Amino acid sequence: MKIAIIGKGTSAIITALRLIQDDHDVEFFYDPDKNPLSVGESTTPHIQSLILETLDISIGDLADAGIVSYKNGIKYIDWGVGGSFRHHFHGGEVAFHFESGILNPFIHNHLEKEHGIVYHAERVDEYDFEDEQVVINDKEYDYVVNCAGWDDESEYYKPIFETVNAAILYTSDTIDDVTYTLHRATRDGWEFGLPFPDRGITKHGYLYNRNLSSPEIEGKKISWTPRFSKKLLQNRFEAYNGNRLFFLEPLEALSLMYYHDFASSIAEFLKSDRDITKYQETNNYYLKNITAYSKSLAWYYSYGSIHDSPFWKLTQARSSVYLNSQCFSNRIDSMLEGYYAAKSLHDEEEILKIGCFGYHDFKDVHCGMLQKPIQEVLQDVFDYPLDPLHIQEETV
Repeated sequence: MKIAIIGKGTSAIITALRLIQDDHDVEFFYDPDKNPLSVGESTTPHIQSLILETLDISIGDLADAGIVSYKNGIKYIDWGVGGSFRHHFHGGEVAFHFESGILNPFIHNHLEKEHGIVYHAERVDEYDFEDEQVVINDKEYDYVVNCAGWDDESEYYKPIFETVNAAILYTSDTIDDVTYTLHRATRDGWEFGLPFPDRGITKHGYLYNRNLSSPEIEGKKISWTPRFSKKLLQNRFEAYNGNRLFFLEPLEALSLMYYHDFASSIAEFLKSDRDITKYQETNNYYLKNITAYSKSLAWYYSYGSIHDSPFWKLTQARSSVYLNSQCFSNRIDSMLEGYYAAKSLHDEEEILKIGCFGYHDFKDVHCGMLQKPIQEVLQDVFDYPLDPLHIQEETV
């Protein structure tokens, strides 16, 4: 299938790589007069796996070339009751930090030179659907995925609760932890730090809610409106991804993980007859996962931070209400029961799931936020006897 990708950013790359895996013929359209915003970003393990499987380029290859730095998880400072803790990747997985202005041109050059991917330096303002084809600047395609950023004419939902919606980007010559993304709580919100040890720098983003404060920090200011498209698939021939699809905030680099997940949803839709049943199932799956993503954000913010400030008072209260009202099983005592059961059964998927996070993640975050060991946290949790022999012994 011949597919057009509109845009040249990180989400466009993720979408293209996923479609290339299914042997689709992908071509890019981009505006040559638009300068992309080069920002520091980080990934989850899903992205390095995608690059390795599709392009045979490993994190080691990228790190050796000075393009990325290793990431083993997130280090939190001053969240919850204070102190610091690490939320690790589990199962031996690893991810990376990068600057989009360095990694993205590298990937595009590889796609063009090594894989023969076609690039059209043409701005796309609109496209038409004619005779089962998508017509873009007089060129015909079987499908189009638009990753070109926000579109004010599309229909979007606003999140139930808003967290941060602006950032000040700057660079420092200090490194807190060489292989962990820094998430430091501040009075205005929180600040990320992406370490690049080979260069001796950290790329920072001071995140805040511009409706509540206006920090006086030197750096490049950016802002956004948290929102998400009502649909992933716009029709039988068109889908959105990247910021055109959704962006809420950068906590835990979850956006890129979901861009990859939704790219896979698009790929699965293209394998089908693209009938109305599959169309609706795919869009329902998308909305279900946006809801799961919102749940995980609410979970983190519900612990609050050491700062008794307007941002944290409001955000913690709203996230706690959302988390607890969405489902009774979201309440902490139920989650602790779920953790105990999931750990006992080594069940990562069903018993305890908070967005994309399982019971290992729950232990890291919950114990870290409270600064308590898991033994103390579980002391009031019902100890269900799982071993039938144990039950018999107790009876005798």
